[in-house]
Amino acid sequence: MRYWDSSALVPLLVEEPRSADVIASLDEDPFVLTSVYATIEIASALWRRRHDGEMTLDEHQAVDRILADLSQTWIELPVSQQVIHSSVKLLSRHRLRSGDALQLATAIESARSHEDITFVTLDEDLKASAHAEGFPVLP
Repeated sequence: MRYWDSSALVPLLVEEPRSADVIASLDEDPFVLTSVYATIEIASALWRRRHDGEMTLDEHQAVDRILADLSQTWIELPVSQQVIHSSVKLLSRHRLRSGDALQLATAIESARSHEDITFVTLDEDLKASAHAEGFPVLP
């Protein structure tokens, strides 16, 4: 089972240098576990591209359709009080942004009921933090 951070989900939607790596990871295990917060982070990444002129209206609409279809296959975990509490603790131990702490805390909470979770991220700080918290990390 793999927990996917939004940094690894965005390259499934738009061409990025690491798109082939995350597509290969998805092909190996198509089960995607993520936080409901990932939807906000993905929307933010897409809108930043749009505001910066890197994506046209038509491209954005096409990616939104792909996201709508793809996200129907994901299991999105809620942001509970325990996840928020865990996020704050993670911030004291690791160099993380708030959203990354929330993602890692969600993975930690899900690992309590699902063993053998691998963390999928392209963010280097989050990768190091997930590894330090005991997760195998891809790609």
